[in-house]
Amino acid sequence: MYHLSRYVLIQHIKMYSEGAGIPYPKAVNSRPSDFYKAAARYSMAYNRFLRTVKKEDILIQDYQKKAQLLVKQIRELRSECAELHKRLQKVEQNSDQNLSIKAESVQKVRAMWASIMETLKLLEKEKEVVDSVLKGHVDQYVLDGTDVTICVPRLLLDKIENVMYKLQIGNVYEAGKLNVLTVIQLLNESLKMLMSERQQVDQEALKLDVLCIEGKTKFQNEIFLGLKSMRHKLKREDHVSINESIAEKQTEWDMKWESCLGQSPFCLIKDQNPVSSIFPQCGCFGRCKRQ
Repeated sequence: MYHLSRYVLIQHIKMYSEGAGIPYPKAVNSRPSDFYKAAARYSMAYNRFLRTVKKEDILIQDYQKKAQLLVKQIRELRSECAELHKRLQKVEQNSDQNLSIKAESVQKVRAMWASIMETLKLLEKEKEVVDSVLKGHVDQYVLDGTDVTICVPRLLLDKIENVMYKLQIGNVYEAGKLNVLTVIQLLNESLKMLMSERQQVDQEALKLDVLCIEGKTKFQNEIFLGLKSMRHKLKREDHVSINESIAEKQTEWDMKWESCLGQSPFCLIKDQNPVSSIFPQCGCFGRCKRQ
């Protein structure tokens, strides 16, 4: 072992000295003159080498143990990370589901609240009744017919008296109090009489003749169209007669001016000095009017 290590060391020194330009010591290959010293050196080097190798072996074993522990820890951490990642995914899914469930529950609560509010609005009158009962505002009035006067129409009274033998109707007042049952019976009989009279009136009512009404409508439409055409005709004739009368009046006016002025008034516009030429004619026109 020593010789192997020595040989390896010498080869390394030789290689490094050749590459670096350092002279290779020849004394390294020389054999020692004293074998005892060489043996002592050998034993000392052997012991040092052995201690060094043992230390390195212990360090290597420690490093290997630490490496194994670290590898084991890394594997455990990776497995734990994978498990945590799975848990995180499950938590995210659960959170999404929880959010959707919460949203659905919120919508349900809102719908229930809206229905409750609508129900409360519908039950406002009942609530007032319950409040009045709780406050003691009940049993203050008794419907016993006391101090109540009722007037039965004479026509209804006559008809009830005529059919009294068929009906079982008591008195309206008994012991000074109003008999509500009798009042209800009177109301029912009056409603029956009203319905019978209405049926009689409906049977005797005027029945409309649709064909007759359609014929009258058609006749009235024809009369309306004739009047409309007559109005247009009269309007055209009046327009023509008015235009003719205007033309006649205009010709009469022109003839009167010509008789007074001796010429048409439109000819005066062509003169250079129509004012000076019209004065004598105006005098003549004045004389003509005085005559």
